[in-house]
Amino acid sequence: MSDINYNLMADLIIYEHNSIKPDWEDTFTGYNKLVKFNSQTISVSLSTIYSNSMTLKNKPYLDEPNYIIIKNLDTNTQLASWVIGDNFKDLNNKYLEAFMYSESVLTIGILGVHRTFGVWLFDLANSQLLSHSIAHSVTKFEIVGQKFFIIKPKESLIIKMYTWSNLTHMDNLDEPVCTLHSAYQIYPINWSSSSIGHFSSIAYVRVFRALGKTLEFLDGNFQLVVTHNICDLFPDYQPIPKEKANGHETRRTITVNANCLLFFEHKPYFNYDGSIAIGYTNCYCWDFTTNSQVKFPNYELEHHIHSVIPFRDAKNPFKVKYIFNGVHNLNVISKICEPIG
Repeated sequence: MSDINYNLMADLIIYEHNSIKPDWEDTFTGYNKLVKFNSQTISVSLSTIYSNSMTLKNKPYLDEPNYIIIKNLDTNTQLASWVIGDNFKDLNNKYLEAFMYSESVLTIGILGVHRTFGVWLFDLANSQLLSHSIAHSVTKFEIVGQKFFIIKPKESLIIKMYTWSNLTHMDNLDEPVCTLHSAYQIYPINWSSSSIGHFSSIAYVRVFRALGKTLEFLDGNFQLVVTHNICDLFPDYQPIPKEKANGHETRRTITVNANCLLFFEHKPYFNYDGSIAIGYTNCYCWDFTTNSQVKFPNYELEHHIHSVIPFRDAKNPFKVKYIFNGVHNLNVISKICEPIG
């Protein structure tokens, strides 16, 4: 793999395509894993199918062979498929990762059973599988910008960060670049748009995963530059009114993607006894590229939310949207939310 150009391309992950049609509630089913390659939209999915006829087989699910499917959505053509182990079955694609390792090399990662994480590197330009390796005793995998990824080992409170070159040999990882407690998440940002001089050295923001509002801004060596409360970014912040919370503790999520920070609060849509109740959202977003707030409408919630991700419109990079993934009536759903104005 030494001939690969390490022009790392995580920003080529995309979240919408005109072939993915929302239903009458503006939601669509499943997790869509999409990337850009040569100005084309490439999808990655898992399926139990015949690789030649692409028709479903009439056998029990657990007996089915398991395939990775790579498809060009713009031309509606299949580019490649191959069988992988049954340890990596995931029909909803919830535990599937897809991002560009370089300008032409696609990374596919799957968190499987028995705490395994499999990685496949596929050359889209030459339709060639370059490598496959498996890391064991892994409970979490996340990419960190365009240089690093983190994994959480089984039965450990410590997350380890590695360079992307390790994606070629997950079964024999190098020494980690750094470690952090699993209660924290780290994201890359570029805040050079700020008029505050020392903010230009900021390369990462570290956030507390559970209910926290503290933002720790770090330099390229992961040293602390400055600490802010989330309300420093959003002086107009107002919590969900108590009368709408119905006694529920507000759930908070801070996510950073595409140089945008999304602070998302919501009241669950179910009561403590399991009965259905209307939930509420409370959303604030900061665009570090333009150094300005992006405003989104709040709305009533009738879904259970797993995750929220801000992203930039493919046709207008100055337009920020976000996508949430969740469950409704036992179905995995996603919805794209538009900004105000």
